[in-house]
Amino acid sequence: MCGYVGVIQKKIHQSYDELSNRLRASAERISHRGPDDAHEWVSKDGHIGFGFRRLSIRDLSEAGRQPMHSHCARFTMVFNGEIYNHLDIRKKLEGISSQRWLGHSDSETLLAAISCWGLEKTLTLLDGMFAIALWDRSEQKLFLVRDRFGEKPLYYTQQNDMLYFASELKGLPDLGASFGDIDQEALQTYFRLRYVPAPRTIYENIKKVLPGEIVIYSLAGNHNLSYRKYWDTALEAQKSVNKGYTGSREEALNDIDSLLNQLVDRRLASDTPIGTFLSGGIDSSLVTALAQNQSYDAIKTYTIRFEDERYNEADEALKVANHLGTDHTEMSVSEGDALKLIGNIREVYDEPFADPSQIPTMLLCQLARQHVTVAISGDGGDEFFGGYSRYLQIENDWNDRKHHMQNENIARLLAGLPWHVIDKGAGIFRKKPSRFGPKVKKSLIKSCANSLGAFSEHYSGFWRDGLPLKNVSLANNWNFGRTWPMDEEQMDSFGVLKSLMVSDSMVYLPDDLMVKVDRASMAASLEVRTPFLNQDLAKLCWSLPTRWHVNQRDGLKQLLRETLYKYVPQKLVDRPKKGFDVPIRDWLRGELKSWGAELVNSTNAEVCELLDMDLIQQSWREHQKGANREGDLWPALMFLAWKVT
Repeated sequence: MCGYVGVIQKKIHQSYDELSNRLRASAERISHRGPDDAHEWVSKDGHIGFGFRRLSIRDLSEAGRQPMHSHCARFTMVFNGEIYNHLDIRKKLEGISSQRWLGHSDSETLLAAISCWGLEKTLTLLDGMFAIALWDRSEQKLFLVRDRFGEKPLYYTQQNDMLYFASELKGLPDLGASFGDIDQEALQTYFRLRYVPAPRTIYENIKKVLPGEIVIYSLAGNHNLSYRKYWDTALEAQKSVNKGYTGSREEALNDIDSLLNQLVDRRLASDTPIGTFLSGGIDSSLVTALAQNQSYDAIKTYTIRFEDERYNEADEALKVANHLGTDHTEMSVSEGDALKLIGNIREVYDEPFADPSQIPTMLLCQLARQHVTVAISGDGGDEFFGGYSRYLQIENDWNDRKHHMQNENIARLLAGLPWHVIDKGAGIFRKKPSRFGPKVKKSLIKSCANSLGAFSEHYSGFWRDGLPLKNVSLANNWNFGRTWPMDEEQMDSFGVLKSLMVSDSMVYLPDDLMVKVDRASMAASLEVRTPFLNQDLAKLCWSLPTRWHVNQRDGLKQLLRETLYKYVPQKLVDRPKKGFDVPIRDWLRGELKSWGAELVNSTNAEVCELLDMDLIQQSWREHQKGANREGDLWPALMFLAWKVT
């Protein structure tokens, strides 16, 4: 795992030495991503340069050093990630080319494949996580590429006939890039979702490469950026749904088991120590069981113990570890630990990010890094196998509302009303007030697709009385369609549950979960691998009937549960899902109270221009009196901590 920065310039604004120094200083900003080696490269003509920091995982020798040049001398590459099936690709290359291998790194395999087959064909073959910057000397083009599910980050900006790019935002300023002002729409989206989805960032000038995207900059011509998708999640999901699975449910279970064994086996390859995260839940227990099943020695496992038993799964994790015979380590987490960590969150995440599980994730990564360089996680299991309780809640709510709103004329009438008015009105059809916000299947009421809703707070956001923004139009008018990737036809084809599963894999997974894991792990110089994030597994899951994954009678994630029962007794893992939550609501009245109070009473001029501090302070007072306003306050506090400190 690594980090890199780079510049391509049409005119030589910076000399060779100046550019080299800038690359070195910029790469140093992200040295936590690669503490083992540092190297810079600038082309002889001075038009392009890369800076690289290496975390040595495979081929610890200089043969694995980057930036790396292809044997044909056409390509130069920096690459952050892992190609798990690179040995299979090597075998294919050895049968058709005269490639001479200098080492056994996946970077060398990747470059050789690109030289032989071209970039796009090579990308279709990869099982891996990656962010690639590839310079094609022959075509005078730079290619920026990101993996299918957004595991690895890549930021870029085009300014003054120059393109700057980096693995993290903090790497850009030393190159000469300007962040620009805060993006107001990104800020609005952040307060709704707790994160900023790609391609936006919190800054107007900076963009993220999308998952499955290639961004191309040509040194010749008009220098406009062009974009191509080598992987389209919605399209691939649609193909899988249309094709359907032709086997029986039992055959599907066998296929899942066989494929997951293969994917875990690939992710065990490392020249450095490796372990797994083990919460005791379905996903992490299965990944750990498969890893232990394929290992001669006891796999090292790591878990977090919370003092608050409402959030604690450490006892369950210990039972699973004992059954599997792993080398288990746990760490107790208290409010004091959170307080010690809180000041570092801004540095770790670069832009506002408010998933509260970021705290235990950072602590878990720090714990694992004391013993291993690589950890395997169960991220992605919920999205592909239907693991979120909100899926059934949303489907129930949708069916309830659908029953009462069949008349499209009523829908057209409602289309002109604010969503919160409709949401409140729809509550009369329920035994309890609606918990869900603005969005409904477009085919039912096209005219108000962004006003009605059957989607949980996860999708519609928090701050039920409007966002805490000074820009009133942004605060009160939320166009959910900006962050909902499904179109009408796809929703009709997929159905409610599968629409949610696919959409989560397109937005929530890359922009929340993978951001959380990547930044927390890389801050600790730890590589995290995710067996569930594989295109073949995703397509298999999408092809299966939704009722096999999730149904009202049997509940969530049925196929994955039954796969796990082959390795772990059902009684050890059958319990309600807790998630990796933390008692933020209580901590904000305890150890974090002074920290939070100082932030909400900030007089920072720029913050006061952006945010309605009176509304935030009111929410803070209500929370201190016993109301639960965590959902409102944590995004506000994370933004204030990012902007003020």
